[in-house]
Amino acid sequence: MLEVAAIRALSLPLTDAYNFFKSKSSKFAKIKMFNVEEVYLKASQVENVKTIWQVDKSVNLNEFYYPSRLKLNSDTFSDLNSLSDLPENGKIVIQGTAGQGKSILARFLTGKALREGLIIPLFIELRKITERASLETLIHNSILNIGIKIEIQDLHLVFESNKFTLILDAFDEIPELCVVDTLDYIENLSNLYHPQQVVITSRPNSEIQKVNCFQVYNLAILEASDFKPMLSKFFDDQESVKIILKSIHDSSSNIEQLLTTPLLLTLLAITYKSYNKIPTQLHEFYENLFHLLVNRHDATKPGYNREYKSGLNERELEELFKAFCFYATLKGQTSLTRSEVLDVSKKAKDISGLPDVNDLDFITDCKNNTCLILEEGFQYHFLHKSIMEFHAASYISSSPQQLKEKFYYMIRGNQHQFWVELNFLKVLDEYNYNSLFLIPAYESQFEKIGVYSGDVNTLTLENLLNNSQFETPSIITSHHKVSSFTLGDNRIPSVFRYFVFDGVANKIIEHLGDFDTSELIKGQTYPMLDMIEKIGITEELFAVAVAGLKEDLKVYNKAKGYLESKEILINEIDFE
Repeated sequence: MLEVAAIRALSLPLTDAYNFFKSKSSKFAKIKMFNVEEVYLKASQVENVKTIWQVDKSVNLNEFYYPSRLKLNSDTFSDLNSLSDLPENGKIVIQGTAGQGKSILARFLTGKALREGLIIPLFIELRKITERASLETLIHNSILNIGIKIEIQDLHLVFESNKFTLILDAFDEIPELCVVDTLDYIENLSNLYHPQQVVITSRPNSEIQKVNCFQVYNLAILEASDFKPMLSKFFDDQESVKIILKSIHDSSSNIEQLLTTPLLLTLLAITYKSYNKIPTQLHEFYENLFHLLVNRHDATKPGYNREYKSGLNERELEELFKAFCFYATLKGQTSLTRSEVLDVSKKAKDISGLPDVNDLDFITDCKNNTCLILEEGFQYHFLHKSIMEFHAASYISSSPQQLKEKFYYMIRGNQHQFWVELNFLKVLDEYNYNSLFLIPAYESQFEKIGVYSGDVNTLTLENLLNNSQFETPSIITSHHKVSSFTLGDNRIPSVFRYFVFDGVANKIIEHLGDFDTSELIKGQTYPMLDMIEKIGITEELFAVAVAGLKEDLKVYNKAKGYLESKEILINEIDFE
């Protein structure tokens, strides 16, 4: 009965869209009305997913979905149960860290919108963007895939009709080479079709958050009160839930402070179910995952040793998987074609010293025995992006010193791309993380902004904002002011993780609406210092910069202290 009612509800926006297309283009004059049941059944497949808890087969997310909350300000939250909870026709970024359930939320909102029948949701996975497949292509494919026949040159009718909502998942997973073109397309679409609702999910500090016409909402972290109802989705017996909750409560490691995302709570449940123990540090949630998934069916088979198609044993398979994740991370893509997967696999095999392994057999083992790599059509992707990031970090932490030196040197000016890996390496490879990355990166940055010997008094906005510029959009409307800005030689949407830059960037973003573009030429750049002085925030910005620099110096000095203490201990060792 539910599907019948949903199909009936969806028929209204579909009929309106069909009539609108007919009124605007003669191409639709002889085309029959869209098959409402076909559209609904195809579109509702978005709710079927594989998860870390249930890796063997797809399940409907409504069986395990736990409601997300948006953080409106420091002490105000709002449940997000439907697209109608968001501003109508709004441009929205839903921001969350790794594992906060952004993709599941996007799929949930899509399915809910289908059943409500007020709008036709188009769910697009942005990780599928390539140099050959643009966002426009993916939007067109999503419409074709649900049974609405329309040519790509007629997509403007979709946006003009105001009967569709774009739900774009994981902006942070767009390959770096494709980010600028994708951002330009989204900005132009938003400017030309202002009533068009666009909802985008992303990790923090992606470029989309800096586009002025988008409102950014943060997903709220889990609270202790969320643990029981969420765990109850995993376990049929409440006794298991009680035992886990008691273990969390009795833990001496403040585990509650780590359990901020649905993913981490899920990994805790998996670990406890298998090992009867509670992880105490972030990396412990991931480090046994490979072993757990490989052996999930063999626990009740005494003496059984699983054979893998690749001919590798479990340890070799895990080591090769880590190397595979490392090269996939360097490639900057979470979605790979068959040829790309085989290329990455070959590089991983070569560096791991396993020349006799068939690349395709290795990928088959990862798909069938761990489900950490999934195949959809002609694309391969990881079950969760953070799985790739942890195993890449784990590979780096156990690599030869020469590789570590090259990696840490390479990312000093590009750390935003590897921020999750760096957070893992901060613990897994603490000494090299501090000596090869953190301290050199800070010292280089201090030199660039003219801060010497840790003296905050030498900081000036002139040095900090040297060569910094504002850029006006190519299309200026009453709804869009400054489109983006740079900080020195670095585009701000890739925000530095230094407090001094982060604070200044956020303060400028806060004032973007104050910059009037009426006197400016579209598509031009203007000195940031002049613009800041024009709107009168120079003193406010400098105070934020000084406060941020003080925080940076704390991090830098703590790292220096750590290295010095290690060197003292090493020098005190007597090998005689």
